[in-house]
Amino acid sequence: MEQTSNLTDVTQITVARKMLALENQMKAGVSWFFWIAGLSVLNSIIFFTGGSITFVIGLGATQFIDGFVSALVREITSGAGTIVRIIGFGLDFLFAGVFAGCGILGQKKFRWAIIVGMFLYAVDGLICLLFKDWLATLFHILALSGLWRGQKAVKELALLEKSQSTGDLASLQSLIAEKTPVDEKTYWKNMGRFSLMVVTPFLLLSIVMLVLFFFNSK
Repeated sequence: MEQTSNLTDVTQITVARKMLALENQMKAGVSWFFWIAGLSVLNSIIFFTGGSITFVIGLGATQFIDGFVSALVREITSGAGTIVRIIGFGLDFLFAGVFAGCGILGQKKFRWAIIVGMFLYAVDGLICLLFKDWLATLFHILALSGLWRGQKAVKELALLEKSQSTGDLASLQSLIAEKTPVDEKTYWKNMGRFSLMVVTPFLLLSIVMLVLFFFNSK
């Protein structure tokens, strides 16, 4: 009896540790939605204020809207142009709001919201691919991999919580025997390395092109 009790205690401690790791994985994954929403709005603000910087994690759909609105404004009167810009900003905020909403629901462990957001962001990635924005497409893939980890963590948390509530010790032991998720610090370190691997070739190519342009312009 005492041995069974000790086994149960050890299992519960292991479950608690795994649940904490899964919570961190879920938060790290779902946080991509907030980055996508925030940087999309920031891209629109920069565009309409005449800036040239673009954050590649932002939505391709909002950039398409901004470009369309900008082209339309040049063809109409100034008064109507202001209205068109406001409508454009409204659409940008609407699109960004959808992803922010997915992030909020994802933090509440609504897995379906994460999956819907992933689908929408994958479609948005196709828009970037259509316009041959390779860097943005690559970062869409990077964000989707993070979101996939987030929804996977939500699924595993639900299974653990269900097994705990029913007292199914065999199921708990089976679930905790699976590979423990990488902690948040290690996850972001790996993401940083991957991002560096993706960005570095583009930076080197840009430098080479600038050098060639400099010498050709002389």
